[in-house]
Amino acid sequence: MSHLRRLRCCLWLAVVLGGLASCSKPEAPAPRPRDAIFKDRLALPAVYLTAKSHKRIVESAGLPLFSSDPETGEMIWPALYCTNPDCPGRREGEPLLFIEPDADYACPQCAAKRNRAAETEAVRQQYLNWVHPYVLPETAEKVKQLDAELQKRAEYERTHRVAPVVDRHPLPAGGQQPTKADPATRPDP
Repeated sequence: MSHLRRLRCCLWLAVVLGGLASCSKPEAPAPRPRDAIFKDRLALPAVYLTAKSHKRIVESAGLPLFSSDPETGEMIWPALYCTNPDCPGRREGEPLLFIEPDADYACPQCAAKRNRAAETEAVRQQYLNWVHPYVLPETAEKVKQLDAELQKRAEYERTHRVAPVVDRHPLPAGGQQPTKADPATRPDP
């Protein structure tokens, strides 16, 4: 056998064995789908307060709008909290939770000590910035984990050229469902 032929055989053998070696490596499993991650996020606990008695209720974050407390029958709303370091409603180590901000969407306890006639726009904005939706510490930690998982999913979709699942029945321009009375939006027979 000639030297050139022997070299070709060795190269061919290296390519075949290299291909078999790469085939034998198990690929890491695909990350969970986005829908599963979002579903877990909606199932996380959230704090709600009843409208009149301000009873604290912990339920899933995916609670429907206009829900009511089964015990009292009162409407429940997502809790807000004030991060103003000088908030008069703040208790030892706990922020003030409330559901109804004042007319400027600021903390109702802080509103009592404000002089709105004399305050500047910057001060008013600061009071608005101190109001946030209240998130339980364990929920905040789990949200970070789910966000990291979502990032891994996005990276997987990008590297494997997997398109994210989209709504198979998008609404037409304008976001409204077509009606039978509107011939412009009716499908052709």
